[in-house]
Amino acid sequence: MSNAQDSNSPAVENCVHNLIHAFSNGCDIFKRLRERRRRRKHSKPVKDQVDSASIAEVQLSNSLKRGTTDIQSQYQGHYYRAGDRFAKGDGELPHVFLQELHGSSL
Repeated sequence: MSNAQDSNSPAVENCVHNLIHAFSNGCDIFKRLRERRRRRKHSKPVKDQVDSASIAEVQLSNSLKRGTTDIQSQYQGHYYRAGDRFAKGDGELPHVFLQELHGSSL
């Protein structure tokens, strides 16, 4: 995928880039929070039982890691089959996103 931050990049490619960036940022934030929590736990007595929060954290972490690669591989597969036509989209994508953001039709 080319540098999707360029204003000349196709619409779908920009959206895919932004999704991947969001997943990556979420993963980075999660890693920092988990490291901060580990440092705090080491200063307190360690519990032997695994709580449901730590299970949920593992699931979230796995989902964030998987999301980045899943989105990228799906985009590449569709781009391989349809080429630039897929990357450009049908012109409706920005309109649909604006509708979702504002909760109404434009």
